[in-house]
Amino acid sequence: MNFDDISPEQEKNIREKLNNWAEKSKLPAEKSLRLKQMVKDLAIREKKNQRLKIVGSLAAVAVILIMFVTTWPGMRSWAVENLPVVGRYIANWSSLEKGWQWAEEHEMFQEILAAKTDQGYTFRVHRILADPTQTTIIYTVEGNNPASITRELGGHDILFNGSSFASGMGARGDIIDGVFVGSIELSDGLPEKSGTLKLPVRQIGNVKGNWDVSFPVNRVALTELTRIVPDNQNMALPNGILSIEELVLVPTQTVVKLRYKGEEHAPDLTREVKLITPGGLVKPRDGGAHGTRVSDSWEQTYDLEFQRLDPVPSEVTLELAGLVYQKGETRIPLSGKQSSFAPDGREVQIMDLQQNGRIGGATISYVTDEKNPWPFSIPEWQVLDEQGKMHRTRPEIESSVSMAVGSKQPEATDDSTDKEYELKLSWELPRGSKAVALINTGYWEYRDKMGSFTIQIPKD
Repeated sequence: MNFDDISPEQEKNIREKLNNWAEKSKLPAEKSLRLKQMVKDLAIREKKNQRLKIVGSLAAVAVILIMFVTTWPGMRSWAVENLPVVGRYIANWSSLEKGWQWAEEHEMFQEILAAKTDQGYTFRVHRILADPTQTTIIYTVEGNNPASITRELGGHDILFNGSSFASGMGARGDIIDGVFVGSIELSDGLPEKSGTLKLPVRQIGNVKGNWDVSFPVNRVALTELTRIVPDNQNMALPNGILSIEELVLVPTQTVVKLRYKGEEHAPDLTREVKLITPGGLVKPRDGGAHGTRVSDSWEQTYDLEFQRLDPVPSEVTLELAGLVYQKGETRIPLSGKQSSFAPDGREVQIMDLQQNGRIGGATISYVTDEKNPWPFSIPEWQVLDEQGKMHRTRPEIESSVSMAVGSKQPEATDDSTDKEYELKLSWELPRGSKAVALINTGYWEYRDKMGSFTIQIPKD
């Protein structure tokens, strides 16, 4: 949608008028197209006739909108997303999100206008892109200080038809013409083909308030265009079996679903996996994994996401790389040198130690790199007492749960860069006990060649 003929001041004023008339239900597509064309024609006429003033433009838009509201009562009027900021945001990211580009060209974004104003900020949901594998929400925030909202949108669980929805999410955002435009990508498709989505937003930057919004969504159109290619190949790993379940071909992305079952932690496959077609490498999008212990075994599923396949080839190859968990003890004495080497040759040392009988704490330090940023499972650090018994430690890890947004695209990093990581551990042992060493019984090892799967894709 190109509205370059409208000046920034006109755009601001027209946006305000449009939002004033916004209602809950949806404007039929043909009415929306008609209104967009009217506004564009109006701008072109104004450009040809410099004597026309902005007030005249607003009056004309007001007449159009009043006519629509009178003729089709209860409809949702044409909204902000049809003015440049949201369209520009989608265009800006389409070089990385090929699915967005396809959805824009094929009119697969669902137009939404759900808005709430509080504490001087207005939160609006504009568009939804919903398919069987994910749900993307595009929104804006307008207020006095848009830079402050690049940090986070805090809230509670996202709800679909009244139940908690989405096991994970990612987000990004930009400030365009003084308006914060952002997107939230939920890692799950809608549990049902249609329903009501609720976003409970209770914090914008450092400002607390209530910006809860609800709106209807559906994934019918993209579900009908999705292909699922089942597979049942297996691969033996050091501690278990990795199986490929299916390849999901969505017009907006490509998803490979894997499952692991084994005695130890499942491998981390979300960083370095490659999807290759006869035409070359398919760029990755993201990856998610969900695992749990079941009796004495570890079970985990993976959704590895890549850009859409265009065209769809006769086969693809999935080359695996990532982190594999290995058994092996790292023991750091709490007296003497207070350092040790892990089985992979990495030195781990105590930077600070505080002990008062059975109560103590230590800050340990070791070197990490981009390919192996977590060489140890942090919850598995334990203390050994004088009687040879093991006790859990309490690691201090900063964490938060929010709908986080970032204003910039991630910068490229050098995989070889080493970084020093410090971790604080504390403990409280039973009376009469004293800690003598810190112990971790396993470590993560990076493997750049873990194996591969080749998936045949039948002709549709």
